[in-house]
Amino acid sequence: MITIRISADGTRTVEDDGISHVPDVITAVQGRLALLQAGLLDSVESSISVASQEVQIFWEFATEWHRGNAVLIALGQSLHLNDSQVDDLFRRAKGL
Repeated sequence: MITIRISADGTRTVEDDGISHVPDVITAVQGRLALLQAGLLDSVESSISVASQEVQIFWEFATEWHRGNAVLIALGQSLHLNDSQVDDLFRRAKGL
């Protein structure tokens, strides 16, 4: 996490603890671009094509992806991604 401290004299100090915040929500476009950059988009789309209608509707129409969403968690598991890897994808997506 990056922290900016401003002292009484106006001096700014930037501190980085090396741990980036995992965003709670990203746009679907950011998520798809992050998957593309990671080389995972084709695998996800293959999984979606044989998934339930509920999952297909989510994939096609959701405009935001929430980190705790059950569909996204299941997709991550189907790709054998652990929580840390999904967090990294969310971080990458947020920067796009």
